[in-house]
Amino acid sequence: MGTGRAIRLLHARAVPKTFKPYNRASEFEVFKKELKAWKLKKRHNLRFRPTDNIMEHLLYDPQSRTVKVFHHTSYLKAHLARSAQQPIDMDAHSSLKLGTLPPQLLLETLDSFHYILFPIYLDRSGKSQKLLNKLISKYDFDPNSKWDEGHIRPLPEDFAYHYWGDRLAQLHAIVKNPPPANGVMSWFERHTSERNALTVAISGLLLSALFGFLGVVVGIAQLWVAVIALNASKAPDSEPSS
Repeated sequence: MGTGRAIRLLHARAVPKTFKPYNRASEFEVFKKELKAWKLKKRHNLRFRPTDNIMEHLLYDPQSRTVKVFHHTSYLKAHLARSAQQPIDMDAHSSLKLGTLPPQLLLETLDSFHYILFPIYLDRSGKSQKLLNKLISKYDFDPNSKWDEGHIRPLPEDFAYHYWGDRLAQLHAIVKNPPPANGVMSWFERHTSERNALTVAISGLLLSALFGFLGVVVGIAQLWVAVIALNASKAPDSEPSS
């Protein structure tokens, strides 16, 4: 991915920032445990597809159950090296003057790739490496993404996610509250609340009509009994007189 394209994308739309930073050392421990790509794929049927737009990194589409991943780790490493002497919180304007992107954005993207989604050297099961190899061969992920060379520049102890924290939190919410496993169940779930409300309303109307009808029937029966009783009381004595 060329620098020019990345810069055009940065100009085209502001890079999203989270409402509050997510501290990597504390809040991300659960993310690193539960958001490995192979776990999300196997347990929650999520798919991972490459994107050349860094603003789409970790963007989740619930309809297709797809997570987009900015996969150009070679690009991230090269630009982190370019800005290695600059402060990590260098703003976008100053970064663009150097022909690169903000170091914070680059670091978060690389860190989320290699230490959350695909921790290939930390995952002793080898499942992260296996899935990444498949994505490289089948979906044209950056071949160099299978090499983890670290963060290029040291991370501060209080390093926090300012860009991708909310999107990781959204993926974590899927783990805690899994969506329906297929389209039919998804459609059913989306319509269940509306259907339940309609069913309750219709049931109420039917019951009201039924009780009203039964009330009418009971009223007619009572009237019929009263008429018979009245006629019986007015009937002449049928026995012959002596």
